[in-house]
Amino acid sequence: MKLKRIISLMLIAIIATSLIGCEKFSSKNKEEISAKEVDKEVVEGNNKFAFNIFKEISKGENNKNVFISPLSISMALTMTYNGAKENTKAEMNKVLGYEGMNDDKINNSYKILHSYLENIDENVKLNLSNSIWIREGQNINKEFININKDIFGAKVDNLDFSKSSSVDKINNWIEKSTNNMIKDMLKGPIDGDVIMYLINAIYFKGQWQEPFDTNNNTIGEFTNSKGDKSQINFMRKVAADDKTFYGEKDDFKAIKMPYDSGKVSMYAVLPKEGLSIDNFINNLDMNKWNSIKESIGKEQEAVNVSFPKFEMEYGTKELKGSLVALGMKDIFSDAANLSGIRENIYVSSVLHQGKIEVNEKGSEAAAATIVEVRETAMPIIDDPKEFIADRPFVFIIEDEESGTILFMGKLEEVKK
Repeated sequence: MKLKRIISLMLIAIIATSLIGCEKFSSKNKEEISAKEVDKEVVEGNNKFAFNIFKEISKGENNKNVFISPLSISMALTMTYNGAKENTKAEMNKVLGYEGMNDDKINNSYKILHSYLENIDENVKLNLSNSIWIREGQNINKEFININKDIFGAKVDNLDFSKSSSVDKINNWIEKSTNNMIKDMLKGPIDGDVIMYLINAIYFKGQWQEPFDTNNNTIGEFTNSKGDKSQINFMRKVAADDKTFYGEKDDFKAIKMPYDSGKVSMYAVLPKEGLSIDNFINNLDMNKWNSIKESIGKEQEAVNVSFPKFEMEYGTKELKGSLVALGMKDIFSDAANLSGIRENIYVSSVLHQGKIEVNEKGSEAAAATIVEVRETAMPIIDDPKEFIADRPFVFIIEDEESGTILFMGKLEEVKK
C-alpha cells in the first residue's frame, strides 16, 4: 500500500485502569465500585481542564511533540488546593474545573475515582501514586496532611533538604512509581527557601485487544508540520472485527484501539489534509472531543491501519506560564494564600514530565508532576477506510466507562 503524504496527526489517549498509590484511597474493593459511582461532574471538570492545559502547553510547542497526563497535573494541584484560601482558592477552583463544587464533593469524588480506577481491568497495569516531601522542622497544618493522606493516599516524609540524598530519595520514589520510566526529574541542590514538594506519578501498561503483526511492518515516509520527511517504522493491519473502530467527519479521521477488556482505549485523531495539527488542537474542547467519539461507530467496518511505532519522551517542562495564562495567578505570586498549609508561602514551580512507547503489543506510558512550594512571596512571572498516521496527530488514552482522560499527546517527530 502506497503511503500518503504525512500530515498533522493528533492522538489523544485516555486510560482508565487501576490507580495504585503508596496507600489505598479507599477500603472498598473492586466489587463495590462501579463507573456509576464516579461523579460525572468532577470527571467533566477534569476533562475540561485537560483540554485547556493541553492547548495552552501546545501553543508554546509548535512543530514539537507533546505528551502529558492531565490527570497527574490535576491530582498534584488538587492536593495543593486543599491548602488554598480566598482568591487563591477561587482561581484554582475555576481553572481546575471545580466551579460550583465544595471541598467535600471534590475530595470524595477523587477518593471514589481512585478506587474505581484501581480495579478497572485486571489485565491493565495503572499505578497512580502521590507523595508530600517536607523540609525538616517545618510546622505544616496537620489537617492538610491528613486530608491528602486520606483522599489521595499520599506518602508523607520529612527530609533534610540540605543533603543531596534528599534529591536522590525523591527521584527514586518517582522512578519506582513510574516503573523506571521517569528518572532524575528533580534537580539539586534544593534551594534553602523550598519547604515542600507535592508529587503525583502515574504509570500505565496495556496490551492491544488486536495486536499488530510484526511481519506486516513496513518502512514508510512520515512528514512533519514543517514538511520535513523521515523514513520510519509503520505497524500495519486490516481491522475488520470489533477490536478497532473507525470514524470520520469533515475535518478529521479517527480510530479507537481498545486495550485488553476494552475498558481503556487509545484514540488517534488525524486532521484532514491541509489542516495543521496546531490549528486542530486550538479548537479541541469537550464538545469537539464528544463529536470525535460519537463519529466512531459501534459496528466495525473494514479499515486499513498504518500507525507509527514510536517512543516519545517529553522532558521536564515548567507549567507555571500555562497555568497563569489559564487564570491561576495568585498562587505563583506574593498574593498567594496557602495558609491551609502554613503562612507566608507560594508555589514557585509546577514541573511535568511524560514518556510513552507504542509498539505492536500495546502501549506503556508514565508521567509525573512536581509542585514546588517556597517561603517568601515573589512577583508574578467507501472502499475500505484508511487511517494512515504518516503525519502529525493527537493521541488520547481514556477510561471508557467513567470517561476520565489519563494521557494526551501530539506526535510531530518520530525517531528513525
